[in-house]
Amino acid sequence: MRSIFLIFALIVSFDARSQRISINDLKYVLYHTVDETEDYLFAKGFSYAGITDLEDVSSNDYSKFPKTSDQYISVSKYICNGFTYQSYLFTAKQTDYTSLKQQVKNLKFKLVKTQRDKQSTIYTFAKGNLEIDFEISIASFGVPIYAIFLRDVIQTKRRWLYKKNEEVN
Repeated sequence: MRSIFLIFALIVSFDARSQRISINDLKYVLYHTVDETEDYLFAKGFSYAGITDLEDVSSNDYSKFPKTSDQYISVSKYICNGFTYQSYLFTAKQTDYTSLKQQVKNLKFKLVKTQRDKQSTIYTFAKGNLEIDFEISIASFGVPIYAIFLRDVIQTKRRWLYKKNEEVN
């Protein structure tokens, strides 16, 4: 009886560790305010990692574990001119990548594009107004890294239209 309980506990703990973040978590980040996103990610054990500014885009960044850890995972909320248009996940764990990719397939997202270059492969899946990119690449130190970008196509178009109008004026 004791061995059955131990086996069950190991299975449950392995499953919980392999499911560190879900597509629904990335959707939450995409569709909620910065304040709500922060509370949500803090409750999931993430820490605030700062703000990254890139030209006309900024991101609020959250992470778990030190960057040097093979357990490292980060989530970012990308904002441009007040529009959240993308959530982003970076992970060092292949199991996070494959789990999320399988979730997308189970949710009936369709593979619409595959891009390859010398360093990476990007798979783009789409369903309704959502697009999600899965990128696998090799870091400069020879280790695979995994990135997932979830976008709302409507919000992305809104961002580019706003930017285009701003350039005209």
